[in-house]
Amino acid sequence: MKTITLILLPLLVVSTSFAQTETKYYKDRSSQEEVPADKAKFSVTVTHNADGSVSTTKKDLKKNTVVYSETLKGEEPFGVWIYQRGTGPAEMNYNFELIYRTDKCFNDSIPAKTDNFLEDDPSLNYTAPKVNSGGAKEYYTFLAKNVVYPSKARRTGIQGKVYMTFTITSEGSIENIVVTKGVHISLDKEAVRVLRKLKFQNPPLISGKPQTICVQSSISFKLA
Repeated sequence: MKTITLILLPLLVVSTSFAQTETKYYKDRSSQEEVPADKAKFSVTVTHNADGSVSTTKKDLKKNTVVYSETLKGEEPFGVWIYQRGTGPAEMNYNFELIYRTDKCFNDSIPAKTDNFLEDDPSLNYTAPKVNSGGAKEYYTFLAKNVVYPSKARRTGIQGKVYMTFTITSEGSIENIVVTKGVHISLDKEAVRVLRKLKFQNPPLISGKPQTICVQSSISFKLA
């Protein structure tokens, strides 16, 4: 008589979290009048992601293009957003974590230049880093052109000045951006996002030699 041995394998139960998505359809871009899908010109899709964030995407159905797309975790922007500018769709990259710290600068700074790092100083043989071959004016023009006031902060009247420190390396790149005094997480993250886009055409120089310095700067969000 043969003996049959049964080997019982444990049943693996995999728990998977799925995103929950809801799409609504609208007559026009303002998304005020909801209509059936076959009569819609725009759609708005809200996705509740497994990580707790919420993504909202509006599409122009006729052109099959994204009008805007944003992801929020609470009130903090996440991911890559799409928004419309005069020249067409543009991206805002929020794929980074904010760092908050109260100390003003690091040991590798030139103390006399932490506040006026955009101005040449012959007494120190200091040549300032330049944006588009310009000085302070070009720097602040860059900020003004690239800052996008967070829509929810605008609607709720949140405004103020975000103070930051960051390192300009001897290669002219920006590193170690730290918020030393914030306003609101949406404004803080927008300020850091814009600084991360900034490129200097030359590094800070002392007697013609590239330097790594830590500087202080701020970005104001003010409602008219």
